[in-house]
Amino acid sequence: MTRKGKLSRRDFLKLMKIGMFDLLLLAMGVTGWGYLFEPGWVKVDSVNLKLKRLHKVFSGLRIAQISDIHMGGWMNADRLQHVVDKVIDQKPDLLVITGDFLIGRNFDKDS
Repeated sequence: MTRKGKLSRRDFLKLMKIGMFDLLLLAMGVTGWGYLFEPGWVKVDSVNLKLKRLHKVFSGLRIAQISDIHMGGWMNADRLQHVVDKVIDQKPDLLVITGDFLIGRNFDKDS
C-alpha cells in the first residue's frame, strides 16, 4: 500500500486473486453439498395442530405432506421408494404432494 492508504494496482490484483479463489471454493462447496449430501436427505417433522373451529370428526387426522420430489433428475425409483417407506411409517390418513414433482416436461418411466 502507498503512504496515503490508497491501494496500489498490485495490491488490488492480489486481493482480487484471493477473492476469486475464495469464491471458487465456495461454489465448489455448495455444488458438492447439492450433489453429494442433499439428494439423500429426507426430513420427517411431526406437527400437532389444535384448531378450535375444526369439527371434532377430524380430531386425530394424520396428514403427510411431501414436497420437491423432482422425479427424473437425481430422484430415481429406489430413492422414491425410500421416501414412500418413510411416509408409510408415519401411518397417515391423507397424503398431500406439493412442490415440484417432475423435472421438465419429459419423464422417462425407467429412470
